[in-house]
Order: sequence, then C-alpha cells, then structure tokens
Amino acid sequence: MDKFVVRIPKKTGDDANDEAFLKRSLQGKKKSRRSQFRLKDLQGVVILEDLDEAKKILSNPTSSDELLEKTLRQLAKKTPGRDILLKTSVGKPVRQLLSHENLSVRTAAKRVYDRWKEHILNKAALQKQEVRFDIESQRLRDIAKRWFSEALSTTIDDTVVIALEQEVFAQCKRILNAPYRRSCRQIAYKLRTDVNLQNKLVSGNMTVEAFVRKHKSS
Repeated sequence: MDKFVVRIPKKTGDDANDEAFLKRSLQGKKKSRRSQFRLKDLQGVVILEDLDEAKKILSNPTSSDELLEKTLRQLAKKTPGRDILLKTSVGKPVRQLLSHENLSVRTAAKRVYDRWKEHILNKAALQKQEVRFDIESQRLRDIAKRWFSEALSTTIDDTVVIALEQEVFAQCKRILNAPYRRSCRQIAYKLRTDVNLQNKLVSGNMTVEAFVRKHKSS
C-alpha cells in the first residue's frame, strides 16, 4: 500500500481561509486527537482537503510571502502520488511559484517540486522493475512446466504438470532460486527415466506433495 488518503469534513466560513486553519489542517489537531495527528504526520498520509486548501492559498494573489512559504514548507513534508496530484492539481500553483519574485518562496517551491518529482519518478521506476520481475518469474516457471510436460509426454497446461510445478514452487518457499531450478530439473529427469514413477504420480497412488518432497533437490 503506497499511500493513505484521509478525508476530513470540509470547513465552512472564514475559518477555511485564514492562517490558523492552515496550521490546524497541516500540522495536526489538539492533544485529544493525538492518534489522528500521528497518522497525518506520516509522509504517505495525504488529506485531500488540506491539499485543496493549500492550492487555494498558493493560487491566491493576496497571500503574503510568509504564508506562501509556510504553506510550501508543509507541503514539502508530504509525498502525494501522481494520481493525487492530478486529482487536486496542487502541482500547478507550485510550479508557478518557481518564478516568484521572492527568493524564499522560490526556494520553498523548488524544494516541493523536486521532492514530488523525485518521488513520482522513483515509484515509476520501481513499478517497471516489478513488471520485469513478474515477466521473468513467469518465464522461469513456464520452463519448469515444459520440462515436466515433456517428461510426462503431455501438454504444459495438464493438471498434473501445473500441480507439480506449483508444489515445487511452494516447497522452495515460493522463491525462484537455484534450489527451485535444481529441483525442477531433478524431478523432470526422474519422471523421464522412470515409467513406474510416472504411473504412480498420474494415477494418484502418490500425492504431488509427497512426490515433490521425496524427489526434489535437498
């Protein structure tokens, strides 16, 4: 789970526009709500209403430089995901403040912009790695199924073949490591060279679990 999104009741009246509300919404509640504060204080916990309020402050031409900088400092403590940034559009006023006339505001805006950009790029890179890993994992498991299907003179989608590979994978702690590959090769060899062993497995006289436990690589 990458991010938390917390919704709180919307504020009404002038309270939603003043600096006091910014402190309450971005820095936590009273001590009686300490547990909620701790949740909100996490970088990955994002409250949509707070981002919407920050966007209003950053987009308001009457906001003081001090308030802009303070709002940006609070935003820098959070790392919203790409979908949240698209939903709230809070990134637009942040980018606009990169050219603000006040140096402190520009610096604070750049800190937020760089932090969020780095977070999104890192997450995208991680997702690509996970996809590549999944593809490679499936390829290795398909190779094992092919070995078993050839040894049993059947197809790769045969129920015995599928059950056999799944059991080897499970007994190797669901890790595609050297023991998994050795076990698959060893089992395929035994099945290919021992017809009686094939018959026991296919007929159900020996369970797949017991077969793998007995013949997998130690």
